[in-house]
Amino acid sequence: MLKKIAVDELVLGMHLHGFDAAWVDHPFWRTKFTLKNPADLAAIRASVVRECWIDVSKGSDVARPEAAAPAAIVAPPPPAAPALPQAAAFDDELRRATALCKRSREAVMQMFGEVRMGHALDTAACAELVEDVSAFKSHPARGHELLSEARGVAEEALDVVLHHHERIDGGGYPHGLAGDAISFIARMGAVCDVYDAVTSNRPYKAGWDPAEAIAHMASWRGHFDRAVFAAFVKTVGIHPTGSIVRLASGRLAVVVEQNAGAPTTPVVKVFYSTKANLRLPPERVDLVRSGDRIVGREPRGAWPSAQLDGLWAGDLLG
Repeated sequence: MLKKIAVDELVLGMHLHGFDAAWVDHPFWRTKFTLKNPADLAAIRASVVRECWIDVSKGSDVARPEAAAPAAIVAPPPPAAPALPQAAAFDDELRRATALCKRSREAVMQMFGEVRMGHALDTAACAELVEDVSAFKSHPARGHELLSEARGVAEEALDVVLHHHERIDGGGYPHGLAGDAISFIARMGAVCDVYDAVTSNRPYKAGWDPAEAIAHMASWRGHFDRAVFAAFVKTVGIHPTGSIVRLASGRLAVVVEQNAGAPTTPVVKVFYSTKANLRLPPERVDLVRSGDRIVGREPRGAWPSAQLDGLWAGDLLG
């Protein structure tokens, strides 16, 4: 049986069923467990959470004077993803997002730790995490609202901000638009947004190699406008700038520039010899003129990102 109590009434031996607060506001990645550690109890009382639910059938009940009327036992309201306050300041939302990212990272590490120790993963305990993170789907509408308050922002820019997560098959958000209901510029923005996201380094994963990103995106049926995506691939090249390639000569190189009309023979900067297993002085090579050719693609993981970025970005900076 479930009972709602103040956190000040919590004692060791009680079985927590949930907190009457957003997931990001309490100190645990899960909410259903029996309180056994005094440090956990102290952490709850030090948090902003003021009320919680206990299951008296699985743990201790609240001690009540005999003359007191029994507490009403009611079911908790159905869980719902917390909504961002409509009038929340940008700084408040940024702090909330930062806290959520930090807590999410800690929760995932704890879950993997339990799996490594042979414990079964309690997927139900992850529900709050998933709901709170999936609530970041409000960011197109919130971004559109914030930009709409500024002066001089083009309607096209506002459209991209609001609809860059829509999918051509109608499976996107925030409005579930499909096909021609999505503007042409928003369809372009969707491709660029995903490409930037998957090729960027994140706290939880390294960015994909540009060519790998193109290959993955090409396999996502229904996600992009096919004509827009094809034009994007033609623009960035079969071997996009920043890709690591292996040449017939045995050298490794980073693609630094595309050759118009020759998508398979870009301009590269060689930096390593696989035959001699030695680094080479960076040398710019136009594959159209050199006679060398690309025979394969190399993973970026074996090379520090800063070094590779310096190779191709140096050309852009002169």
